[in-house]
Amino acid sequence: MPFDFEVHVLTEDSANEAFATVTKVLKKLFLYLEANTETHRIDFRPMEETRLQFTFVPSLWNSSNPKDQRHLRDMGQYIATQLLRDEVPTFVFFHFDGDTKWSQRAASLNAGLFEEIVRFRIRNFVRAVLQRKHALAQLDRVMARFCPITPYYCLEAWAYQNLDVARNLCAEGCGKESHQELFAVWETDRARLDELEPPWNTVCLGKKHNLRLVGAGFPTSEVVDAEASFQATAFELADHDELTECLKKTWRHYGA
Repeated sequence: MPFDFEVHVLTEDSANEAFATVTKVLKKLFLYLEANTETHRIDFRPMEETRLQFTFVPSLWNSSNPKDQRHLRDMGQYIATQLLRDEVPTFVFFHFDGDTKWSQRAASLNAGLFEEIVRFRIRNFVRAVLQRKHALAQLDRVMARFCPITPYYCLEAWAYQNLDVARNLCAEGCGKESHQELFAVWETDRARLDELEPPWNTVCLGKKHNLRLVGAGFPTSEVVDAEASFQATAFELADHDELTECLKKTWRHYGA
């Protein structure tokens, strides 16, 4: 069965399950945008070039160290190449943490550096290729396929929203009553999770269970309704006309 489109998933998280975790988050977002989405018709891919993998360790993507610049240029060229592919619609989703509270997002250094370093570099690569093809009018359309995924403070602020699973994991682990009390507080005000610096220091879950937490039972609609960073990401993707149309094609083709 051919795929309808490709999604390349890049993450600054160096954990072994990072790609799978961010991919699951994207699937939740896609189903929120288009409830009939057949996610098995989307080809989710990690960065394919093994020699570039070490670029994606925490914070290296925004490195100013001269020894890292060659690898960061390679990364930019890799992303630009995917965005410019003509044979199949291809999107690149880039996960990095805001590293600030959601209420202080305007002060996020990472968000600013992403625009100044990563997007700027990739836009220049794409512009050069399109200019040679006399197709500069396509620049904004191509660059729209490059989408940041930015939780505040970090990915755990989203993962911990699966409070039923979080409670069970805590009960199987430390079982502290103070942690269970925090889960109850977060359930009444989910936006509080975006105000923790950092969330993983507040309960026993740490960073060890993210893949399970973003899986079955994840309360997508409730997290969107919290009006914090997850909602901002969902709403930004909802405004992406090409992505929305690609999601619709997955079930239109399936039913054809």
